[in-house]
Order: sequence, then structure tokens, then C-alpha cells
Amino acid sequence: MHDALKFYGDRIAGVLSPKSMNDVNVVTKGLVLYRQGMVTKLQIEDELIHGVVQDVMKVDVTLDLTFPSNSSCSCPAIDLCRHQLAVFFAAYSKSASVSDWVEEWKNKNNALYGLKKSLESGPVFKETKAKPMNAKPDHNYASWRAFFADVAREELVLPPYFMMGTHRIASSYQRAIQRSEPENRQWIPLYRSMAYFHGMRYLFDQDSESLDHFRKEMLQQSVHELYLALIDEMSRFETSIRPFDSEEFIEAFLEETVSLLYVDSFTFYRWQMYVLIWSASLATKEERAAEMRRLESLIPSLAEVEAELAKMMVVHLLMLDGKDEEALQYILSIGPAACYYLTFILEELNDEKQHARMIPFVEFYSKNIKAFLTYSYTQEYKRTNYLYNALQIIRPFSSATKRFDLLERMLRETIPYSLIPYSHYLYEKKDYKKWVELQVAERMNVLFEWPQQTKEIQKENPEVLLPIYHQQVIQLIGSKNRSSYREAVRYLKKLRTIYKKLKRVPVWESYITYISETYKRLRAFQEELRKGKLIDAAD
Repeated sequence: MHDALKFYGDRIAGVLSPKSMNDVNVVTKGLVLYRQGMVTKLQIEDELIHGVVQDVMKVDVTLDLTFPSNSSCSCPAIDLCRHQLAVFFAAYSKSASVSDWVEEWKNKNNALYGLKKSLESGPVFKETKAKPMNAKPDHNYASWRAFFADVAREELVLPPYFMMGTHRIASSYQRAIQRSEPENRQWIPLYRSMAYFHGMRYLFDQDSESLDHFRKEMLQQSVHELYLALIDEMSRFETSIRPFDSEEFIEAFLEETVSLLYVDSFTFYRWQMYVLIWSASLATKEERAAEMRRLESLIPSLAEVEAELAKMMVVHLLMLDGKDEEALQYILSIGPAACYYLTFILEELNDEKQHARMIPFVEFYSKNIKAFLTYSYTQEYKRTNYLYNALQIIRPFSSATKRFDLLERMLRETIPYSLIPYSHYLYEKKDYKKWVELQVAERMNVLFEWPQQTKEIQKENPEVLLPIYHQQVIQLIGSKNRSSYREAVRYLKKLRTIYKKLKRVPVWESYITYISETYKRLRAFQEELRKGKLIDAAD
């Protein structure tokens, strides 16, 4: 059957041209239908292959392996169509690599590629024949691991440019893994978890500065898809009955996690994968202690970033054992850079409502977050966005523990990025004096930016607005036009009202005399002062 499929594949490869846009579209769409699992009811006979393809409508396909021109499809297409390609790929994948077929078809007119393939078929490049992708690996961890690597090399291949946006390699990898999973359903969550872990590790190694924007984006998307799948399967494993004799597999799986230290990118996923796996009731207390010793022995030989990650791995293990004080010492040794990881730790503790445990870590966080933002982000909007996300954790913590001092310290320490949330905090707390001082210090146009708040403060505590009104008067006079002068007079009248209410009339009289004398050469301003009856006409 393999020879017949190869014959059929060679014939259609001769008919289709990689230089024809129409032919490229047919191959691409057929590949997408196959990858998305749209081929069903596949029947492989001696010379014929039957299948049903779920496209916009279901179509029936028959491939004649001996006389390819006799192949048929129930769709309206006259020539070779995407549905026939999809059925061919589905059958071909049973015994050979579809990706290799596509690669050879794309390069069939490339002389260098042909030379390379002919050399690989010679005696110098003899290779052992791999298992078909639909075969099941032997029931041991080494076989599983080797199998995952084979599937990753087959499925997790970043496609050419013309297939971007239509091809999802993570989904193809998941389907291939699910076709090979153990028959005993108790093993499936663990099997899939290990497979998705190794799939992500394979993708990590594909990252390179040479990748263009499109491939970089697809790589990140694929990593994220497998990460979400890993979360689901680890959750299922935690809540299911552990398979009999699974200790060997789990021990080897935990051993693999140290490899996450030796990757140059994807820091977020590496950290979260480690946390996920070691939190999932896989390890005993003794195994966690052994893991901590292993990490501690590695730290001196690691580069700075990897050493920080290793220390945070130790922090996680210590916190799993309730050793928060020891964990905090590790965080202190890292310094502000620990805030990156600490955000996730605090978020998890906050979700679990373990607010009391958060206090010492929030104290560190509030003192170091500005240094972290300054060091980690060069653009101010990114610093602001990060801070706003962090506040979503710190606010409920402060409410639950009544530690509003930590929230205020964090807001105060992160000015100017916290200007708006800090302003809201002070206003809601009715600390109007600090609120005004903040606006004046940051040169905010308070009367424009906070009109409603200004009105409310004027009703409740008008004297705190004196600096704002004084500042506004000077700015308006500086504009040197008639309308600004009129506006300045309006605020001067508000100042007069406030000073009279406070029974500080002499201060007001001294101030208006100073203003009038300072700007006596601005005749239009002097006229507006007289119209407003702020100075005598004789003046």
C-alpha cells in the first residue's frame, strides 16, 4: 500500500506546480482540512481510497491509486481539488511524513535540494526507519519521551509564509498525541501532560533571532496553546486516580523540569510550567527537598537570569512546604527582579484568599516595584500597564487585611505611573490635602482633569484648594489675552470667598495688592480687575 500511495503522490506532485498560485492554494487548503481532522470514514483498499471530507458541505472522495486521473469528488471542482488532497494526506500519514511530501513538492525544481536528497538516500546517510506517527510507544518513560520528540519534529514545524494564519501546529501535535495515547484511561492525563510539556520544550528550542515576525507570532501562539492544554491535563491528573505503577514516570517527569533553566526565552512559560508541575501533587516532601538541593547546587554555575529563575523555583518549593520565611530570604537575595515572579505568587495567594501569608511579600513588593519597573521596561506606558495589573492584586489584599498603608506606600513609591489610581485613592479616603499636594507637585491641570472632584472638595473643605486656585490664576494671567484675564478674575473671586470664610481677610487684601502691583503693566488685566470690583476704579 505504501508503494501505491507513493506512486499516487508522485503523480499528483507532477501535475501540481509550486509556482502556480492556484495549485499552491489547493495544496494549502487540502493540508488545512487534513490537519484540522476534517477527513472521516477513511477506507484504504488495495487500489482505492474512500473518505468523507467535512468542508462547507460534506463531500465524498474516491482516490484511484493506479489511475489517479480516475479519482473523483462530489464537489463541483473539475480538476484535482482540495478534498482529494486532504484524503490523500490522511492516508499518506499512516505510513510516511506529510510534511516531507509537501517539502519535496515545494522544492521539486530546486537542484540543490535534489542533490541533498540523493545524498541522504546513499549509504553514508543510512537511517533507521522511524515508527509511523499513529503507532503507540512502548509503556516506559524513555519510549514515551522518544515518541514525543518524533511527533514534535513531525508536527511542530513552522509552516511557510503562504500557510500563515491557516495552519495550527499545536492542534496537529495534540491530535497526534491523542491518537497514540494509552488504552487505560487512567494514564491519559499524565501521558498528555508529559507530551505537552515536551512539545513546549521543543518549541522553545525553535526560537531564534532569525525568525521573521510571522513565524515568531505563530511560535508564541503555539506555545500558549500547548500551555493551556497542559493546565487542563494537569488539573485532570490532580483530581483523578493515580495510575498503578506510575512512580517511575512521575519521577522521570519531575527530573525533566530542570531543563527549563537552560532556555534563553519564554521566561513566563518556563516559570509557570515549573510551578504547575511541582504544585500538582506529583512530588512528596522528600522529593521537594531533594529538588531544592539540586537547584541550590546549580545556582552558582548559572548566568544571572537563569540563577534568578532557579532561586524562584526554590522559593516555590519552600512555599509549598509552608516555609515562607526561608522563601522571603531567597527573594531578598534576588532584589527588585523578584517582583516579576512575585506578581504571580501574590496573584495565586490572593485567589486562594491566603491574605495573611501575603503580608511580608507585599511589604517587599511595595518597596521594590518601582526599581523593577524602571529596570525592566523602557517605555512608560508598559510600566503603567504593569502597575495597574499589580494593583488588581494589592487592592483586595489591602481591603482584606486592613493594610492600606502598604497600598498607599506602593502608590506613593510608583509616582508618576500611579498618578491616577493614587489620586482616586486619596480622594476616596477624603485626604484632600494630600490629594491637592499631589496634583500641584505633578503640575496637573486639576480644574480641567478633575472637575467633579474639585466641586465636591470645594463644598467640604474649600481651603485645601487655595494652592490650586493660586496656581490657576498665575497660569491664566501668563496667557496674556482678554478671555484668560476674565477667567483669572473668576478664580480670584473664589479665592476672596474662601479667605473671607476662613476669616483671613488681611491675607486676601495683601494677596490682591501683590497681584495688582505685579501685573500693573497689563492694562487689559487691570481693567478686568476693576470690572470685577477686585480693586478700586481709582487704582
